[in-house]
Amino acid sequence: MKCIFYKIDCLKAAALYGAIAVLTAPMQAGAQKRSTAANPELLLSDDHLEPIVVTASRVAMRSGDAPSAVTVFTDKDIREMGARTLIDVLRYAPGLDIVQSNRSIANVSIRGFNQEQSDKLLVMVDGRTIYQDYSGGVLWFTEPLLLSRIKRVEIVRGPGSALYGANAFLGVINIITKTPRELANAPSKASLRTSIGEQKTTLNEFLTSTATTSGWDFTFGAAYNRTDGFNAHQTGYAPDSYRTPMLTLDAQKKLTRGSLLVSIGNSEATADTNQDVQFVLNQVRYHTSYALISYNEEGVKNPLSARIFGNFSHIDIPAGPLADSTTGDIELQQQRRISAQHNLVYGASYRHIDLGPAFFTGGKPHQQELYSLFVQDAVSLSRKTEVFAGLRIDQNSLYGFNATPRVSLIQHLASDQSLRLSYGTAFHAPSLVQTYFDQQISIAPGLNVHLHGNPALKPERVTNYEIGYRHRIRTGYIALNIYHNRLTDLISTMPTAFAPSPPYPAGIPTDAKYLNADHGQATGFEIEAQFRIGKQMHGLFNYAYQNVRVDNSVGSFAPRNKLNIGISTHLSARWDTYLGVHYTDADTIRETRSTIVLPPNVRVDARIGYRFGTARHPLTVSVGAVDLFDSNHSEYPQIAVPGQMETAARQRRTLYLMLDGRF
Repeated sequence: MKCIFYKIDCLKAAALYGAIAVLTAPMQAGAQKRSTAANPELLLSDDHLEPIVVTASRVAMRSGDAPSAVTVFTDKDIREMGARTLIDVLRYAPGLDIVQSNRSIANVSIRGFNQEQSDKLLVMVDGRTIYQDYSGGVLWFTEPLLLSRIKRVEIVRGPGSALYGANAFLGVINIITKTPRELANAPSKASLRTSIGEQKTTLNEFLTSTATTSGWDFTFGAAYNRTDGFNAHQTGYAPDSYRTPMLTLDAQKKLTRGSLLVSIGNSEATADTNQDVQFVLNQVRYHTSYALISYNEEGVKNPLSARIFGNFSHIDIPAGPLADSTTGDIELQQQRRISAQHNLVYGASYRHIDLGPAFFTGGKPHQQELYSLFVQDAVSLSRKTEVFAGLRIDQNSLYGFNATPRVSLIQHLASDQSLRLSYGTAFHAPSLVQTYFDQQISIAPGLNVHLHGNPALKPERVTNYEIGYRHRIRTGYIALNIYHNRLTDLISTMPTAFAPSPPYPAGIPTDAKYLNADHGQATGFEIEAQFRIGKQMHGLFNYAYQNVRVDNSVGSFAPRNKLNIGISTHLSARWDTYLGVHYTDADTIRETRSTIVLPPNVRVDARIGYRFGTARHPLTVSVGAVDLFDSNHSEYPQIAVPGQMETAARQRRTLYLMLDGRF
């Protein structure tokens, strides 16, 4: 829970528009036939520089033809980076805002409006949502997910409620894993990935797959990750360690028209989740598990897919239960080509949420039910012009009816260039914490503030206008996206009563409530490029500018300028290297009585690896560094309270040795 002073204060940025620079690099593109949702038969390859994506439209297509701004990191990218966590990968995506307040907590948003327990981004694993229903946030380091299992990460920037509903407010991240069949058919049936680094950090993963004569393919995964944290038990700093063991089991069977997948996973994490002086919790125990059954038809006319899953979460603190939630979800979808010009995708879903008795609900259980219908039509107006039009209708037992439309026009130009115009809307549902919280929070010795939830909250809303340009060049692509987001009914805590003055200073709240009290807007642009530099070098470049304004509250971490550069090099058949530079601008958080400035930061990541063995059974030994020059940078503001320790950890260098083998 945020420091109450911090939550009720306001963030006010200055200017609305900055100069927008257009980066072009006119290079002769190789001839290539366009492949879009209206031509799915052309989608036969997965180019490293323009891979197939499904999240932007629920239909497989090349990323360059998607109706939204999309960035993809493949398993090859993850290996070349030497990334040890998914957060290490996401830092290099354009337009993402990441606040890692300590080793076990990271908050991720897209195009601003990041905050503690960031809840405006939909995150999925193979289409299964992984956000916590009680808060709307993602516990990135407790989710039972192996990095070595990831096939690709699709990052869609811009509202996605027209396809995915409430939490797809500012964007969608879909983590797509390798199926048991893909792993069982690979030359290597098992993999081992382990890294040892500073702060007593060890990250270990084991994955094995097998095929049976009955047609079933099985994959078993296990991992154990631990660290003493950035603070590493230093005197004067709050602990920020974590330990996360996890197990996963997947089974897949080929059927006549498609395949059936059964998947279960579990993690039992223990972590210090200190974030500010009002939220000091050591040795919190997280139980996170899921069960999934899905059916997907492949290579047939009018393919059908179905998914049913359950997410189970239980959190304990030394004083007792903190949160307990169970989510059940059912979804059906069909793709139907109704003519040469129309490719329709439609479906329905049902979601049931149980929030058990817990600390923040006053000991009372709560439930929610959600019914949804969605439809999208990809209309080919001509060989070079395509329109994506979608609509989703949601009915929630708590906050009622919502309709969210989206329209994108894609015009293909000469020389493998395309222009996209998009309009979209989205909504964000009030979290169960914002709805039902009812507790006293200590803000000073002998002084408490009573924070109330609000069952009458309305959903937050965003309207998006966007222009996108993409140029596929011979060695990669260059893209530019310009956007404007207008947000209304933003939820924040507002004071409703104050302590007497004197004896207390003026403006000290004793009672506060969640209200739809804010409005905001974000304007910006992103330049993105991936390209080959000769035969042995691959480059990544992106720059993002954003100007975020919120009327009445703080609520957002949004540095105006962000820059990423990554270069991976194959020095020979055995040696390879990676160098990454991640820059974030200064971020100013204005409060009623003070201004907190997070200084600009440059982070350098590096890796050098040597491969033994063969191409079928490689064994790679790497030496790497995260934050090579030890920036000692805090991504979360330190709330200064006399006599209290610093709880927001400062980013520290981590040198590591990694072993990655396939057998």
